Amino acid sequence: MVILMTDKLLEVLDVSKSFGRKKVLSNVTFHLDKGELVLLRGPNGSGKTTLLRVITEVIEPDSGSVKVLGKDIHEYPEVRREISYCPERLALLPDYTVRKNLIFFSKIFNFPINDILLDRYIKIFRLEEYTDQKISKLSMGTKKKVALLRTLLMRANLYVLDEPLANLDEESSSELIGEIRSMANEAGVLVASHIDLPDADRVLEMRGGRIEEIC
Repeated sequence: MVILMTDKLLEVLDVSKSFGRKKVLSNVTFHLDKGELVLLRGPNGSGKTTLLRVITEVIEPDSGSVKVLGKDIHEYPEVRREISYCPERLALLPDYTVRKNLIFFSKIFNFPINDILLDRYIKIFRLEEYTDQKISKLSMGTKKKVALLRTLLMRANLYVLDEPLANLDEESSSELIGEIRSMANEAGVLVASHIDLPDADRVLEMRGGRIEEIC
């Protein structure tokens, strides 16, 4: 897909979402440009994960719209291929090894595994000894690394990461932040986290389903 300079990479326009009587998102509007690293910051329960799930078309909003490269994701489902999403719930196959998980998802999402990138990320996350172990045998921190590795291998225009630094050791967190910054130079990255991200170009502060400030 050709990226036009007139198109925002991501536009979220007046998005609202309720579950029963509980309003989780209330008229959320913001945008993200190619080359930007944007931090969506806020406490647990503020609506961050729900917003990411709307952006990645896991759930539909009650009102409002989401556009990627100028196209509404519900009207043009093919633009979903421009997004690589790492949810907080990791969605890995517990009875498959790390290697078999990566192969499985590469087929499901139709992305080739770049062996050079794979080796690089395995070293960054120090996963050498785990590649042939089943996911069910791994710690939560190691599972998080596998999910992030999968997301990074899916080359995309927009990366959406939900709490990517949770359960990571300090060294892995530092290296991942550097990798996220590098990715944002070529694409765009939206990171939802209650942890500050010093390299972010912009910070969206989210509370009670609303974005209160942009800095």
